[in-house]
Amino acid sequence: MQGGMIWPSVWSTPKPPGSPAGSAAFVTSPPSPLVGKHPSSITWHFGIKSGRWAKTLKFGAQGQKTLETWSLGTTVKTGFHFYPGITNPRALPANEGAIPKYETPPTAPHTFASLLANYATLRSQSPWHRHQPFLALLTPGENNTLIDQEGMSLPYRSSNAKTLIYQSLSGGHPILTCAEWDGHSLTLLSAASDEQFINLS
Repeated sequence: MQGGMIWPSVWSTPKPPGSPAGSAAFVTSPPSPLVGKHPSSITWHFGIKSGRWAKTLKFGAQGQKTLETWSLGTTVKTGFHFYPGITNPRALPANEGAIPKYETPPTAPHTFASLLANYATLRSQSPWHRHQPFLALLTPGENNTLIDQEGMSLPYRSSNAKTLIYQSLSGGHPILTCAEWDGHSLTLLSAASDEQFINLS
């Protein structure tokens, strides 16, 4: 999850339409830094009931780290105000003061087939749609591949250290995994271990 663009302050942008305030979202990825002059990061949130992804951006002063509102693997009771655009997942939390709770992670909603179909649809609607997050039960395969529950495999990228952690968490069995697809390969973001999510980015 990298990019060279620095967005304007989210607070200077009119509040876009959102999802219901009573919605629950699961924090699926740790903050991933963006490339730029000032500290900024992206975090993905998965709507447990809606199935919609929300991408929040954080900005910090130069020389300081950005502070995330909620921790990886927590569930928060909040909706999101989404920015304009059919495929734009960028959003603001409707209730940034919501208290996060560690609850049972959501059931894996995706397979590689559904991921690729959804990605193709979003790309046809907007050529600027580059990265698609997803949650799925995956097993590490050979030659840097991941295998879903239907037996389909896709290549992935990760550091050697993170790959070893992921393989250890899996132990050769399917585990709930959050990753991004960019049209060429997967990037590991996090995975569940004893109902806790581990940072793999």
